[in-house]
Amino acid sequence: MAQTQTGKLTITLDFEIGWGVWESDRWRVRESKGVYRELRPALRSFVDFLDSREIALCWATVGAMISPRRAEEFAHLPLAAQTHIARFLKQAETPTIEGRDLFDMVIAARTPQQIASHSYSHTRFNYPGFTAAMQTEDLKRARTALDLAGAASDAFVFPENVITGFEAANAAGHRVARTLPLITRHTGIGKLDSVLRRTVATPPLAQDSANALGIAEQSGSMFFNWWGRGAKLRRVMTERQARIGLDHAIEEDGILHLWLHPFNLTDSVGMADSIRTFLDYFVDRRDAGKTEIAKF
Repeated sequence: MAQTQTGKLTITLDFEIGWGVWESDRWRVRESKGVYRELRPALRSFVDFLDSREIALCWATVGAMISPRRAEEFAHLPLAAQTHIARFLKQAETPTIEGRDLFDMVIAARTPQQIASHSYSHTRFNYPGFTAAMQTEDLKRARTALDLAGAASDAFVFPENVITGFEAANAAGHRVARTLPLITRHTGIGKLDSVLRRTVATPPLAQDSANALGIAEQSGSMFFNWWGRGAKLRRVMTERQARIGLDHAIEEDGILHLWLHPFNLTDSVGMADSIRTFLDYFVDRRDAGKTEIAKF
C-alpha cells in the first residue's frame, strides 16, 4: 500500500501593531479606523479559536511593543529613526504602541504558541545609516525583551521583509530566519507575473537551506492578506491559493508557509472569518492524517 503523504503548514504572524509603520503615517490611518483598539477582543477570540483546534502558530514579536521604554532605549538607532520613533511615541494612542497585553494573551494560550523575534524597533535593515553594529544591538535588545517575557527564541523575521543583515542576526544568536517566497511562474511579462502570483498561481512550497553563517533560512510561501482596490476579489483568490497550496504541500510532502499580521484581523475585511475557514480546512486534513503544523 502506498505511503500517505504528510504535508506541513507553517504560519508566522508579524506581531507589531503600530511599530511596523512608524516610519510612515499608515499607523495614523489604521488608528483612526480603530484597528489597534479593536484588535484586543479580536485577538482574544482568535487565540480561543486556536486553542479549540489545538493549533500552534509562530508569533514574530517586536520587542519594543512588549517592553517598558526609557528615553535612551532607541539611542542605538540612526538619528533620523530616533526622531521618527519619538514622534510616534508622542502622538500615537496607547493601543497602537503598547502590546504586552496582546503578547500575554498569546503566551497564555492552552496550546503552546511559538515565539520569534521581529527585531526590537522594527527598523528595516536597509534604513539609511543603520549599520551592522546597530542592527546587532537592536536584535540583542529584542532577544533580551523576549527572554524577560519568558519566551526565549532563536528564530527571526526581518522587518518589512528586507532580507539583509544575516551577520547581525548571527551575532545576536539567531539560528532560523524567514526569507521571501520563490517565484514559480514566469510569463516574461513583469506585471502579469505579479498578478498571477497573487491570484491563480499555486504558492511555492517553503524551501529550507543553511547559509554560510549556519542560519537556517526558510522561504515563505505567500502573504495571506488583501488590501486596496479589488479587495473582495483578492480575498477570494487568496483563500483559494491557500487551499491549493496546502493540497500541493500534501501531494509533495512539503511545507506551505503563510504569513500575516495579527492586526489584519481588524484591518482586512473578512480576515477573521477567512483565516478560521482556512485553518478548519487544515484541521480536516490533519485529522485525516494528511498534514500537520511545522514549527518555524
